[in-house]
Amino acid sequence: MDKMTDVELQIMECIWFREVPVSPAEILSLLNERYGRNWTLQTLCTYLLRMAGKGYLKYQKNHRQTLYTPLISEEEYFEFATFDYTSFWGKGVLKRMAVGMVKRNQLSQEEVQDLRDYLDELVR
Repeated sequence: MDKMTDVELQIMECIWFREVPVSPAEILSLLNERYGRNWTLQTLCTYLLRMAGKGYLKYQKNHRQTLYTPLISEEEYFEFATFDYTSFWGKGVLKRMAVGMVKRNQLSQEEVQDLRDYLDELVR
């Protein structure tokens, strides 16, 4: 599997959010709402067909409508992307990421505690 572009990931996030086969019109509505994209349906459909060709999606035609379904779950992609990221940056990347997130106030105290609890479980 290849790493998705930022745009492909935004499209997939909209599809994963719906959790059911979804039409291009529904995806477009979510993209515009969440990411401020002002795309035409034609532009989105071009991306969707390319993404289907890459194996991220499958589609089926129902009468006059095409519905898209993800072929990879959000969790599967997250695991893939995490492995890809850590492979690139190497040993110690997790600590560096956590430090960076704390410095930029991107981790709440609750998230820090959840991480502590999880790490404590691993050690036991």
